[in-house]
Amino acid sequence: MKFTTEPHIEKHPNDAVPLVAMVYFKADGKAATTLEIDNGKKKRSVTFDETHDPEQGLPVIGMRANSEHWVTVKTGDADAVKLTYCTPPLPENPREMPNIELVTSKADEMAPGWTILSIRRRPITRAIWMTQKQFEFQNRWSLLVILDEEGEVVWYYRADSRIAGVHRLQNGNLFYHHVNFRSIEMDLCGNVVKRFHATNRPFGPVENSIGIEAQSLHHQPHEMPNGNYLALTANAREIENYYTSETDPDAPRHRGISCLLTPMDVPGLTAQSLRLASGDGESGLVFLDDVEIPAAQLLGRPGEGWHIAMTTLSHERGPANQGYLAVYGRKLREAQQLAERSGVADCADVRRSLGEAYVRGELLRLGALESLSAEVAGQGPGPTGGPMPRRPSTACCSSWRGRPRSTATTCPRCTSTWRRGR
Repeated sequence: MKFTTEPHIEKHPNDAVPLVAMVYFKADGKAATTLEIDNGKKKRSVTFDETHDPEQGLPVIGMRANSEHWVTVKTGDADAVKLTYCTPPLPENPREMPNIELVTSKADEMAPGWTILSIRRRPITRAIWMTQKQFEFQNRWSLLVILDEEGEVVWYYRADSRIAGVHRLQNGNLFYHHVNFRSIEMDLCGNVVKRFHATNRPFGPVENSIGIEAQSLHHQPHEMPNGNYLALTANAREIENYYTSETDPDAPRHRGISCLLTPMDVPGLTAQSLRLASGDGESGLVFLDDVEIPAAQLLGRPGEGWHIAMTTLSHERGPANQGYLAVYGRKLREAQQLAERSGVADCADVRRSLGEAYVRGELLRLGALESLSAEVAGQGPGPTGGPMPRRPSTACCSSWRGRPRSTATTCPRCTSTWRRGR
């Protein structure tokens, strides 16, 4: 068996996967092909059976960025050919590729394989105050990144839309959700294999996509043993005559829930910390197994649980009057100092941007003061009584501002809700 066209290697034509290369050649027969990949530190090999056509290209995946690699091509009894390929560096802009620092690596204790990450970004502001550029900065970009056992990037994919969760399928492809309720199956060369979408999503239909009767598809997807996909979906349903009390069958809707307090050290209560990739453990799980809470530990009066829950949830995300303004102000000062150090503080565009950011901060501050005043006056919780009343986003709601509104109208782009009288 001989090569009729000598093997050569070149960058994959899909710019969304910059670290993938392709090996091309032509032979006078068909046989399995093995690619031996060596980066000077470690070696590995990948074998393609004879159903893979080398004239269409054999992908080389898993090479570290900005590194020289030697790829040896072996097929049938033809003489092996050694190729050299240098991968491009990672983007230097931290907004396009975050700086990944290896703290500890215990490769001998790891499961074999690589680690897949879904990386997103967002501006330091609340969604309701985002400008059009900030909205696009957050929602029109995402990264899927694969790290080896030493924390080195060996593959990444630049997406044009924010990704929610990613899962590796048994066939080696990736399956992930976009935050606009689209789901994609994609191979590691960036080729889309299948598309799915929630048919009742507020963003409209998707071409060449399989519709799923749902309002949303989100968070971490999963492949079942039978090959079907498992996904979370949130669907609003109103259930008539739904019981809201375990003790009062005549309790009105939403008004029959009571709130009870309990110490964390009672028998049957287990708390578990959820440590994030950053090392923070700010989230957690609480399990209640046959925990009995005395009625004497009732918070408020019977039936006030819904009111308490609304108050708690309205503060759940850290409202402006509980620290957000301090973070915003600090970031604004840092931006001003950076402009001064860079010598662009007197530039008209920079001054305009800093001025707009200051105005948005003042609006946040005044909104927080309004919220605090309402709380002091005894106004109840809820959308209008919460710490920061929702207002339509200037980034995406301006196109339908002023249209006749029903009781509730949802923006088809950001799902912000306008309600009558707000």
